[in-house]
Amino acid sequence: QNKYFYDVSPKSVLAYKGNSRGSAWFDFDNDGDIDCAINDYHGPGRIFENTQKLGNRWVRLELEGTAANRNAVGARVEIQYGNAAHPQRRFSQVVSGKGFISQDPMALHFGLGGHDKVSRAIITWPGGKKQTLENLAAGQVHRIKQPAAAE
Repeated sequence: QNKYFYDVSPKSVLAYKGNSRGSAWFDFDNDGDIDCAINDYHGPGRIFENTQKLGNRWVRLELEGTAANRNAVGARVEIQYGNAAHPQRRFSQVVSGKGFISQDPMALHFGLGGHDKVSRAIITWPGGKKQTLENLAAGQVHRIKQPAAAE
């Protein structure tokens, strides 16, 4: 905020003093911000809810593969948003086996700041075929099934 960093660690998951073995980062309450689940070695698991209300926008893509694998593991996504002449770009990939004794969801979550849509999403499915989607609304989960025919 205002190009300054603020120490929020005393109020965050970073202040937790357990003996944990794994963590998963995901939006468990579907409010658009990332929360954290921790697998504790000698105690119950814990969920840390992100309660900040910053007003930022987001989009989540849940991909379903049909040709290579149902979970679309290996699919790469580039999103573009903002100024059409010089769009901001973000990249992510569907992965499996991401952590130790934990697994983040395979859905891809993108923060958009104050932008209200993704102008273009380019999905490269396992096997190399591409699919382009346009004008994806922010604040939503978009479930995308691999088409039979892609570029």
